[in-house]
This record gives sequence, C-alpha cells and structure tokens, in this order.
Amino acid sequence: MKTFAPHLSIRPWRLARVAALLAIAFSCDATPVVEYGYDARPQTSSCRGPEIPPPYRLVEAYPGIVIEKPSDIVPVSDALAFVVSQVGIVYRVHREADGWFADPFLDVTAELGPPHGEAGLLGLALAPDFATSGDVYVSYTGKSDIALFRLVVARYKSDGIAADPASATPIFALERDMQGHNGGKLRFGPDGYLYLGVGDGSWGDPLRRAQSPDELFGKILRLKVSGAEPGYRSPDDNPFARGGGRAEIFALGLRNPWTFSFDGGGQLWVGDVGHERFEEIDLVTKGGNYGWPLREATHCFAQDPCDLPGLVDPVTEYSHVNGFAVVGGFVYRGAETALRGRYVFGDFISGRMWSLDAAAPRSADPPPLLMDTGLNLSGIAEGADGAILTLDYNGGRVLRLEPVAARPPLGTSLKALGCIDDAAIMNGDLVPYDVNAPLWADGLGKRRWFSLPSGAQIHVRDDGSWELPVGALLLKELSTPTRRVETRMMVRDADFDWLFYTFQWNAEGTDAELVDEGRTVDLDGGSTWNIPSRGQCLSCHGAGSGRVLGFEVAQLNRTLTYPTGRSANQVSTLSHVGYLDRAVDPLAAPPLPNPYGTAGTEEARARAYLHANCSFCHRPTGGQGIFDFRAWGPVSAMGALCRPPSSNDFGIPDAQIIAPGDPERSMVVHRMAQQGAGRMPPLGTSIPDQSGVQVLSRWIRSLQGCE
Repeated sequence: MKTFAPHLSIRPWRLARVAALLAIAFSCDATPVVEYGYDARPQTSSCRGPEIPPPYRLVEAYPGIVIEKPSDIVPVSDALAFVVSQVGIVYRVHREADGWFADPFLDVTAELGPPHGEAGLLGLALAPDFATSGDVYVSYTGKSDIALFRLVVARYKSDGIAADPASATPIFALERDMQGHNGGKLRFGPDGYLYLGVGDGSWGDPLRRAQSPDELFGKILRLKVSGAEPGYRSPDDNPFARGGGRAEIFALGLRNPWTFSFDGGGQLWVGDVGHERFEEIDLVTKGGNYGWPLREATHCFAQDPCDLPGLVDPVTEYSHVNGFAVVGGFVYRGAETALRGRYVFGDFISGRMWSLDAAAPRSADPPPLLMDTGLNLSGIAEGADGAILTLDYNGGRVLRLEPVAARPPLGTSLKALGCIDDAAIMNGDLVPYDVNAPLWADGLGKRRWFSLPSGAQIHVRDDGSWELPVGALLLKELSTPTRRVETRMMVRDADFDWLFYTFQWNAEGTDAELVDEGRTVDLDGGSTWNIPSRGQCLSCHGAGSGRVLGFEVAQLNRTLTYPTGRSANQVSTLSHVGYLDRAVDPLAAPPLPNPYGTAGTEEARARAYLHANCSFCHRPTGGQGIFDFRAWGPVSAMGALCRPPSSNDFGIPDAQIIAPGDPERSMVVHRMAQQGAGRMPPLGTSIPDQSGVQVLSRWIRSLQGCE
C-alpha cells in the first residue's frame, strides 16, 4: 500500500502542526494511548439513510457537448440552439442523425477588452426576423481608447450557419472605468424592441448612478434597432423620451440585472444581483424604480429610512444564507404539471433553484426549493419544447431538468433506520470520530460517527482531503448538557451524490424524527437553536468544498477513545483496519491545533479556526473565493491581508478583511462578533463565539505588514 506523505517545507506553520501532533501523542490521558483503536474493521452498520430522492435531477440536454464558460443560450428548436461562451465564441449546437455537434458560429475574441471574472462575451439575441435576415446581436466587454473597457452591443449578419465577422455593425457602447456589474443580457421583447441590462458599474454605487435618470448605469435599456442601420433610436414611449433623463432608459434602480426574460404575457422578469445581504427578483415595468442603492431588495442600504414613494418592491428576495448571485429564469409552461405557471430561478454561487407562483409571486412565504444542483449556474432558459435548461458554468454543459419518481422513505426516525437501539444508544457498529478544530455551534456539544459499505474505502487525495465512497454515511449529534437536540445525517448516493437529512430529538430523548423544513427550538436558559432544513445544509456543504466538512487528515489526526476502550490515533487506526486506500503517516501529515487550546502558535490556532468555520465558502472553489481561509500555505497567500472589503465596511474607517496589527479594523473579527445582519457565518449560529473572536484578535495583533 502506498504511504501518503505530503511535501513538507520547513515553515513555522508546518512546525507548529508537528508540535501540536507531538503534544497530542504524548499527552497524559486517563486511558493509555495505544497504537490502534481497533484490531479489525467493524462490521458494516445497519444504520441507513431514509433514501428520499430529490424531486428533480439534471441530465445533459446535448449529450457530449462541452462549451467553455457558457454565459447565455438561445434555443431555436429541439435540434438547434445557440450557446454563448464567455471567452468570446457563439456556438451553433445542432443534432444530426449521429449525435450532437457544436460548431463555431461567431468569434469575437479579438474584440474583447481586459479579462475579468465578469468580462467577455455576455449576451446574444436573435433578431425577430432571424429566420429570413440571419441578423444576430451580441453584447461583450470590448476595448476602449478612453476608459478601462466599454460595454458593446453589435449586430452581425449570418446565413444561419455562421456569422460574417466582417459584417459587424456597432449599435451601442458604454465606457467603463471599473470592472464588474456589467449586466449584458440582451433580449427582444414582444414589442420588437431590444432590451439590454446594464449594471451599476461600481461597488455599492456610491455616486447613486442607478438612481440618476441622466446615467445609463443600473438600468434596463429599451432600444429601437434596424437591420439596415447602425446605432439605435429610443422608442417614443420610453419614460424619458421627451426629456428629464436619458431616452434609452426603460427602468432604473437596479444593481446588476444580468439575467431576464419575458413571459407569455409580455411581463419582464429580472434577476437583480444583490450587494451585501439580499438577492431579488423583480417584475420590471416601464418607468419602474427598483430602489438600488437606496435599498437592497426591501432593506435600507444607502439611505435610512428608505421607504420613499415610487419605489417598487421585488416580487421575492432571499438572503445570502441561500446564495450570493441570483440567476433570473422564466415562467414555465411545459409538461411538468407541478411546475406549470411557476417562475423558475436560481443562484450562480449556491447552485440552488427555486420556483414561485407567477400568478401570485408576492407571497409572504419563501419560494420552495426546487433543487440544489451543486453547480455554478450561469443561466436558466426555456427550451424550445418548454423544458427547463440550465448552464453549468464550470462544467461547460447545458443540462435539462427532469422529474424523479417519488418513493416512500425507508424510515423517518433514527430508531426506524437502525441508527439507535431501544435504549436510544447509537448503533455499536458505527465508527466514532472527532475533529481537532470544531465548527462553532453556539456552544452545543457534538458527537460524530461514520459508516462505510462492506469493503469500501476512503480515497486519500494528495492534498490530504478525503473522498468517501458511495454508500458512506456520516452522523453528527448536537446536544446541550441536559439533552440531545438534533442529529444530522449525510449519505452518499449513487444517483444523487450527497443526500442530507436532519432529525430532531423528542423531549424524552428516546428517538429523533426526520425534519423536512427548518425549525427553531427552545434550549436551556432561554436561548434558541435553528435546526436547518435539508436544503439549508447545502449552504455550507457546497460542491466547491467537496460537500463533506471536517472529515480530512488534518482534522482527524488526533487521539480518540474507541468503543473498545482503547485510546489511539484516529488516522493510524483507520489506516490499520483498511478504511483508507493508502496508508497515512500521522507524523508526515501534521494536524490542525485546537483553536481554543494552547498547542501550536497563535497563527496556527487562528488559521485552524478560519479553516473550520469559514473555508467551506472562502476558498478558491467556494462560493466566496476572493480569499482563501484554508489553513494551508503562507499567510500572504490568503489574499485577505490589507484587502478592503468588497461590500459593507460597517462604517469602520480604513476597514480591511484582515488589518495587520488592528483587529478593530478587521472585517473577519467584526463579522464574527456581529449579531444579526452581516454576521459570519450567516447560518448555523446566532450567538457570537467570543473565545473565537479572541483567538483571531490575538493573532491579528501580532501581524506586521501586508506580506
């Protein structure tokens, strides 16, 4: 068996981990530490999940077709669609007798301006007479001689098979001096006019340009274009066509309206990306003012009070507990009865999709979760047959939503599922485990177990993370000193990847029942605890973090007392009995220190805290990958030192994510100590971790300089 031993360099943070390991290995314990906790692998536990499949799944709409960074799609028929690649190419995707093919239709890569996450080829609209004219309109971020770049709309001629690059005709351009919030969505409305979404072009819109009728930023524009002429005209019935503002404006007060669609009745549905706290869906009408930056969704932002006359409320909003970048969809009119007449939308970061009743969208109840895709969704569109199509930004696929046949659960309680016995004792064949750096949960105690199918093994990746096999089951129990509160379960499924369940313990402590929706329960001393819904589990257990949190070498590399009565290193034990597919040398894989303990340096403890509590989102592949809060690598590689916040600074002068030497100016500390809006993590806790705040504050005070 190959032995896992990551490459080591002699750095203080690595030496601190080795010191922490030695402290664990040679600490005095009531039970003497032995080499292994088990002599042989326990038999597979009878504990199982309810096996409740999600109601929907995604399948490839165009099998075998992969397009880099898809940003828009225009289906034409069941056998033809145009898919936009953000890198600068429009593809003609077509079905032939021997399968699906993707051919370049238009290449504008030579026209693109400086690269950026939101820059590139953004939108495509086919002219209403495309079948005869072949005219197409594209939007992209282009080169500029007088600004950083410009938002461009251009028209091209085509024969339906390929567009002529030499036929480019400029239609619209807007000079830009800051990257981000480009908008760029293009669609022809039922009135024959071209609609263009334009973002506010800034962070927080400090100049309030989205509110200004004299600026095109933060608007939906409505343009009259002709296939025979360059440029555009403004329709005579636009709100400011006769004065008082820019004649192009159709609606204002938007932050980044990058996705929108018209329904069968001609209504314009817009997904407007939020700033600090909320995402929103708007029904946009001519002359409507949707409030940004005076407010974010229905909540005051740049002005308080913000209940000004004339502002239009969104039809729905959701907080950043559920996502960070809304993706507008469309009103479904397809064959799936349960969804017919519902507006389907999603989130680029969390990958979740929801639906709301299009006939009564402003319900007091939050829209029900349709599914969690685990993807970065860059678009949701209506197929030519009415199907729901989604764009998988990272995977490059176009996917179709299809229903999954329902089946009754195997059980709805831990006892019925074989996880506890009649005395409410956990199944003896479940393998307990513990972690070095626990996730803060308002002071609740935790116990953890796992189970694998017979003969199955955990794959140890080169970076020390672990990939669990199909059939793996993880349990985590949360309790007060006097009673059990809830037990969470994760099960890896062959068809649906990871399935999540939560169980609430009864008052007698004899069993725990499955919870479908989140709920709040009373705890000792007058405090409360929020039990998450199955969907809320995915806020932290995202695809970018690998779904499983804390089950890795650095976290499990510690001593545990097993049901055998032996105390032994967990990693050594799991290797010895064959749970791991490669042996792991604990001395070559340093552990995270306990953030609340004394082992390791202040830096190592602080970074262990960030790793456990923040890095599931704040990592390159996470939902908020601007900086990296994993415990690995030098501090300078975190991307957080001396970095100003990209959103709310809470009025703190010269605020930074981590301000070396000054925890009072450090957003990471301020957000941890915050209660209510703006606190981090945003889900799973409501009581600030004062000990954790002190751990981070001590470390930040010791930092000097930005490198």
